Amino acid sequence: MAIITAIIQGARNIGFAISVDLVTPILQALIERGEVCRSDLGVSIIGITPGVAVSFGLPLETGAGITDVDSDSPTEVAGLRREVIIVRFADQPVANSGDLQQLLTFHQAGETLIIQFHRGNELLDVDVTLEERED
Repeated sequence: MAIITAIIQGARNIGFAISVDLVTPILQALIERGEVCRSDLGVSIIGITPGVAVSFGLPLETGAGITDVDSDSPTEVAGLRREVIIVRFADQPVANSGDLQQLLTFHQAGETLIIQFHRGNELLDVDVTLEERED
């Protein structure tokens, strides 16, 4: 099920929609608190693709690569740093940066979750407590 967000006038069978799964937590937050608080890891990321992997000599062709870590962020506190590739977040696969961003929308600041990542050729797990994103 989806919520239609736009329809192109004069076009046949072309429309845009947002999944109800993405909208539901936002509506619940608005009803309960009157605002939406987003969770944050405190990182900048890049989607890992086969092309990116070849260019940088990475051991994986999918995932979310950390390109920068904010000072005192949950990620820095957990010991993650640049050049780490996140492959699982809260027991869900992460194939690209969009996956990680979408998974963050389903979790609140203060939650502690497991991130599985590659550092070099090692596969490691770490607990990370999400913070509230400052807009």
